[in-house]
Amino acid sequence: MAYYKKYRAIRKEVNEWLNTGSETLHEPSDSVMVDDEISEMSVVDEMEISEAQSSKCSNSSDDSHDLTDQCSDDEIAETATRGTLLQDELAHWVVKYGITREAGNGLLAVLRRHGHQELPKDSRTLKKTPRKITVTNMCGGQYIYLGLKRALHMVSCSKLTSEFCDLEVQISVDGLPLFKSSPTQFWPIMCSVNHGMPTLVALFMGKTKPDSLDQFVGDLIAELCELKETGFQCSCSDSSKRVSVTLHSFVCDAPARAFLKNIKGHNSLHACERCVAVGVSTSSRTTFNSSACFVAEKRNSDSFNNLEYLGNHQNGQTPLIKCTDNIINIFSLDYMHLICLGVLRRMLTYWKSGDRIVKLSSRQILDISEQLIALRDYIPSDFVRRPRSLLELDRWKATEFRTFLLYTGPVILKSVLPTPLYMHFLTLSVSLSILLRDDVTENEPLVDFAGQLLHHFVENSARLYGETFLVYNVHSVLHLVDDVKYFRTSLNQLSAFRFENYLQSLKSLIRSASNPLVQAAKRIEESEITAGSQPVNAKKRYKIAPEGRDSTVCLKNGKFATVLEVRRSTLLCKVYKRQNLKPFFSEPCSSDLINIYCVKSSDSVNIKEVPATSVHSKGLKLPHGNDFVLIPLLHQEAL
Repeated sequence: MAYYKKYRAIRKEVNEWLNTGSETLHEPSDSVMVDDEISEMSVVDEMEISEAQSSKCSNSSDDSHDLTDQCSDDEIAETATRGTLLQDELAHWVVKYGITREAGNGLLAVLRRHGHQELPKDSRTLKKTPRKITVTNMCGGQYIYLGLKRALHMVSCSKLTSEFCDLEVQISVDGLPLFKSSPTQFWPIMCSVNHGMPTLVALFMGKTKPDSLDQFVGDLIAELCELKETGFQCSCSDSSKRVSVTLHSFVCDAPARAFLKNIKGHNSLHACERCVAVGVSTSSRTTFNSSACFVAEKRNSDSFNNLEYLGNHQNGQTPLIKCTDNIINIFSLDYMHLICLGVLRRMLTYWKSGDRIVKLSSRQILDISEQLIALRDYIPSDFVRRPRSLLELDRWKATEFRTFLLYTGPVILKSVLPTPLYMHFLTLSVSLSILLRDDVTENEPLVDFAGQLLHHFVENSARLYGETFLVYNVHSVLHLVDDVKYFRTSLNQLSAFRFENYLQSLKSLIRSASNPLVQAAKRIEESEITAGSQPVNAKKRYKIAPEGRDSTVCLKNGKFATVLEVRRSTLLCKVYKRQNLKPFFSEPCSSDLINIYCVKSSDSVNIKEVPATSVHSKGLKLPHGNDFVLIPLLHQEAL
C-alpha cells in the first residue's frame, strides 16, 4: 500500500507540473500505462518521458509555445498509433502461428526491454484471451454454445461489397477423436454461410456422442427458428438492412445423419434415407441386390414427420422438424464420404485383395502404383497430397481418392484394367465430373444423363464385383443426382471437404489433455478477435507459373493453354488448336462432353498473349504414352 501511495503522490506532482507547461500532455501521460500491473520500471519510464517532453517545451520561446504544444501532442498521438498497430499485428502473428504462451511472454519481454513499453507483459493480454468460458454439463459431457448469430455477424462484417445479400446457412455435425489413448472426443456443430468458410456454433466433449439429441441441438433450433422468423441485422452498421436467413442444408456423414434424424444406422435393413428399399443379409453384410431396390418408392417428409416409418426406419421423432419442413431432402448425401471414402475405396480394395473375379495381379498393382508415382511431378500445387502407391491404400485420404477418381484414374487405368472394369469405373468418373461442374444446373439433360450413368453403375456392380459389393454406400449412389436437382447446385457446394478441413484445424488448437473444451473455445475467441473473420465466398487464388505443373490453364472460351510467361496483367501462352484436341475416350460418352482431351506433343499451337482475367480455371496435363491428356480442375476447395 505504501508503494502505491508513493506512486500516486509522484504521479500527481508530475501531472501538476506538466499542466503548468502544457495542458495537452495530461491525457497522453495517462495512456502510457497499458499493463494490468504497475511496476517500478513503468513509473520511471513515464517520468522520463514526461521530463523529456517538458524539456522540449521549456527550450522553446514564448512566441512558439502553442506550436510546441501542438507538435508534442501530434508526436505522442503518432507514437500511440504506432504502438497500437504493432500490438495488433503482433497479436495476429502470435495467433496465426500458434505461438505458445511461454514463447509469447518471452518475446514480449524482449520487446519491452528494447523500448516497446506500450506492449503488455502477458501474451494473454495481447491476444485478448477471455478470462472465463461458460461450460454446461449436459448430454453426458460438457457443452459450449457460441451462437449462430455470431457466425452471421462475422460474415456480414467481412462483406467486401456494399450490397448485403440474404444468408443461407449450412450445418455440419461430426465426431472428432482427440487422443489415441483416450475415448475423449469432440462433437462440434459447424455452420457455413453462403458456402463460405466454416465457423463453430457449438462444441460438445464427452467419452461418447451426446446422449440427448434434444439437448444437443436445442439451442441451435431455437436460434434458427428465431432467425427464420425475424431475419438478421448486422450490428456493425446502423444503416445495415435486415435480411432473411434460410437453412440451406445439413452436410454430414451417414452416422451423423442417423443421429440427427433419429433413424436406423447404415447397417440396418431399412437404412436407405431416400427410398423404402429393404436390404438383405449376405455373408454378414447388409446388401441391396434385389431388383425391387432399384424401383423402390421414395420417402417423403410428411410421412417422416408423422412417424409412419417408425419401427423399421425411424427410432423416434427428431427435434429438427421444428426448423425445416423437408427433413428428407435437406440432408445431402455428401459425396466425400459416400463416393470417395465409400464406393471408390471399396472398388480399389476389391482390385487389390478381393475375389479373384476382379482381383488384379501383383504385376498390375505394381504397374498402377508406378504410374501413380510417375505422375507426381505433373500434379499442380493446388493439390496438397500428391499420388501415392496402391501399397499405401490403407493410408489414403479422401482427397487422394478424389484425385484418383477425377484425374489420374481415367488416364492410368486405361492400359491396365480389364475393359469391363474400366468402363464401369469410367461410368462413375464421368457422372461425378458432370455433377461437380459449376454450370451443371444450367443443363438439365446433362444432369439426367449423369443420373442414368449412376443407375447403370449400381445396376452392374453386383454382376462385376459379386453380391457382397452392393452395400448401403453403393445403393445410395442412385439418389446422388437428386441432391443436385433439389438444391440447384453442384456437388462441390454439398460436400464435407471444407468441414473436414476445419475439424483438423480445430483439433490442432488442443495443446494438452487438460480441459480441451476450454482450450479450443479460448483459441477460437482469440482468432476471431485478433485475426478477424474470413470473407464470405472468398475466391480461391490459383498459382500460375510458366511451364511445369502449374502452367496448364483452361480459358473461358473452352480452350486449353500452357503458360510460357506471366506478365503484369497478361499471360503469354501456347493455345492448343481445337482441331488438334481429340477425345480421350468414347464410352460411356465422348470425353469432350466433360472437356477432357488428348493432344500430341508434336501438334502445332498458337502463341498468344491473353488477359489474365480470361482464365476460367487451372487444368492438368498428364502424360499418356506419347500423348498428353488435358483435364480441367473441377473441385473448388483447397486440397
